[in-house]
Amino acid sequence: MHDLLLTHLRKKRTDDELVQMHKSVIEKYRQYCNNDFSKLPDDNYIYLYIGYHLEQAKLFEEFPHLYLNFDFIQAKLTHAGLNDLLLDLRKYRKYITLNSTDEYVTKVSDLERFLQEQASVIIEHKHKKCLDIIQIAMNHSSQDYITQTAKDLAMKRQEFLYLSHKKSSQHANISLTEEIPRNICTSSFTNDPELVLTGNTSGKIILCDFQGKQRKIFNGHGEECSIKKIIVSMASDCFLSLSNAGIIKLFSLSEESDEFYQNYMNIGSPRQKQNFWSDPYSNLKGQDDSLAEFKVKNEIILDMAFGREENYIAACTNKATIQVVHSFIFYKMKYFLFINILLANKNLIILCIHIIYIIQICRVSFFFFKIWDRNGNTMFTLTDPK
Repeated sequence: MHDLLLTHLRKKRTDDELVQMHKSVIEKYRQYCNNDFSKLPDDNYIYLYIGYHLEQAKLFEEFPHLYLNFDFIQAKLTHAGLNDLLLDLRKYRKYITLNSTDEYVTKVSDLERFLQEQASVIIEHKHKKCLDIIQIAMNHSSQDYITQTAKDLAMKRQEFLYLSHKKSSQHANISLTEEIPRNICTSSFTNDPELVLTGNTSGKIILCDFQGKQRKIFNGHGEECSIKKIIVSMASDCFLSLSNAGIIKLFSLSEESDEFYQNYMNIGSPRQKQNFWSDPYSNLKGQDDSLAEFKVKNEIILDMAFGREENYIAACTNKATIQVVHSFIFYKMKYFLFINILLANKNLIILCIHIIYIIQICRVSFFFFKIWDRNGNTMFTLTDPK
């Protein structure tokens, strides 16, 4: 639901009515799972938003019982993911710790450290569908609340087999592993090491914030396209994406970092959080967040790069061929010199060099240049005679 519609509907209700509505949501789910929140339905919603509904229902006393329960933790990891759990622990920390009670602060800190140090193991076991948080915690290097609780639970659950061995904690380091969707096919760092751009097989580009555990989606390529390559400018104020359809898109990135850190505690929308979210109006509105699009008619762009001072973009397509004997280096130097002269024109934004595969080493048959203006119109074409 759009935020404007949601805000409008909320204004139709009093604060007390909204609280009761959130309580009703929790109670309906409680009845469904017989008060065992580790057995909530896998409906692509409740594991992602149960903390939000508890907070809005003012059921604050439920938080420590829920978020420190190993069965719920495992279910949350399975259905919502590691990043979502870490984000909830940060977002609802004051409720889980009973307003910063020392005992509960220690428990939550131990849980966060465990999840971060064991991230790679948790993600691997989740993907293999053999996740057992008790077994992983029993082999955790730190002998803290998490490890002791896991051992106590293992002793009570004698119908299951658990293995334990002593592990030195002196070499334990916090893992840099992050859980991301499995349809990612390319990625690129920004200037901020906590912000990484990823492209998937559905034409989406996702800006992942590894500190705030938030994501932003950039639309522009078709859902049937895969993102082949992402390049971030040196200033990190924009980036290029190339799809397997041979289309380049230019996106703005300058304000995203500040936006992330200002809003990382806000509740994420279903579009950001749900694995199977889809927009019912996506085919109608064709959302495109890009600043510009570049393509070559009847040709497919295979690669791209930022040019001089990043005011220009160079790309190569699949059509041209090159054939020259003993003169390839000379031709290359000549045309690079010509390119530098052309780049003196400040109105030019993109230079597309159609240099496609060299069929044989040092054999060239054709050389072709095209230059676009800022509106994507062809301004200049250069063909080298055979």
